[in-house]
Amino acid sequence: DSTSVGGTAVLDQLISHPPVPTAVVATRTSDSLFTVAITHGSAGSRNPISRTLVERIRVAPAGSDWVRVLDAPGAVTSYSSPVAANESWEFAAAAWNAAGASQWRNSGRVYTTPGAPTTVSAGKNADLSITVNWVSGSSYVPESFRIFDNGTLAATVAGTVSTWTHVSPNASVAHTYSVAAVQGALESARTAAPPVQLLTPPLTPTNLAPSGTSVAVGSVAFSWTHNPVDSTPQTQAAVRYRIVGATSWSTLAATTAQTVSATLAVGSHE
Repeated sequence: DSTSVGGTAVLDQLISHPPVPTAVVATRTSDSLFTVAITHGSAGSRNPISRTLVERIRVAPAGSDWVRVLDAPGAVTSYSSPVAANESWEFAAAAWNAAGASQWRNSGRVYTTPGAPTTVSAGKNADLSITVNWVSGSSYVPESFRIFDNGTLAATVAGTVSTWTHVSPNASVAHTYSVAAVQGALESARTAAPPVQLLTPPLTPTNLAPSGTSVAVGSVAFSWTHNPVDSTPQTQAAVRYRIVGATSWSTLAATTAQTVSATLAVGSHE
């Protein structure tokens, strides 16, 4: 004889961690909003996606550590994050089920429009080149700075640079330089320096000395203040003097110094 035994066995279904998101892409909608798109990995009955988690961190200006901004049921594919201009952020997403959370997928760093440069100045050099300086107004290091001359793009330099020299600018026109920070397709407002005028004769020197006073017999130092219109430093000067009533002048030459000396005879001079 033989005996058979029948019955039903119930096996528990094992649940594993959900799949890691395959892509997390943060896109700037405006300087006040990012849209985060989440692409989930392939899930099934053994590795379902029960919830979607999103965290963010403000990189610049430096903020707190990672902050959870979304914990929602199901496989969420989009999240909108409020932001502000002149900021840099990173986002990360993960899936969750009863077995725990998946690994996180990071968006990489994303940006809003950089802040405009500050303290932009332009000064003429002795060789008639013009040097433009600025201070970055961006909370992060931008990709580049653009320098404009009278509204026309003149140069693009790296975002770590804060000075640029315009070699051989047109001497027949005044130059107004402005600088903008650039990050990808985003350009800040332009900040302008006061105009620089090339090759304009200086105004009459001021603060002539001595004047209206008595001086000791011997060597006398004449001094003055160079008074440029176009910021050009003094390169030559001539000082004339004579005894009051004389018909001819004596002339002294100077270069960059704003003082020169002569030995005067006794008497009143002009």
